[in-house]
Amino acid sequence: MTLASRHGFRRALDTLIGWYKTPSLLGYEEIKPPERDLLVRAADLVTQLTEPPTSTVPDGDGGIVFERRAGAVFESFTLRSDCSVEWRWFRNGRLEQEVTFEGL
Repeated sequence: MTLASRHGFRRALDTLIGWYKTPSLLGYEEIKPPERDLLVRAADLVTQLTEPPTSTVPDGDGGIVFERRAGAVFESFTLRSDCSVEWRWFRNGRLEQEVTFEGL
């Protein structure tokens, strides 16, 4: 694993830890923060990814989105509050693949 990859994974985990310790870090009243148990599941999920996310953001409904951009490719993993995971893969802005996994 490269140094950049390690830093990418560390950034994602630091974001999750920050939200766990201080949910108000999300900064918006209209955003439902992820529950603590979901943050723990998200930390487990991010360590299982083969490439680090380039960003970690709330989905607004209590879930968490890990995004990765690499040239023309965009990939997202959305961990929903019901513990389902939605994976989407785009090339040149066009959705190429989409899979939902129930109950992580």
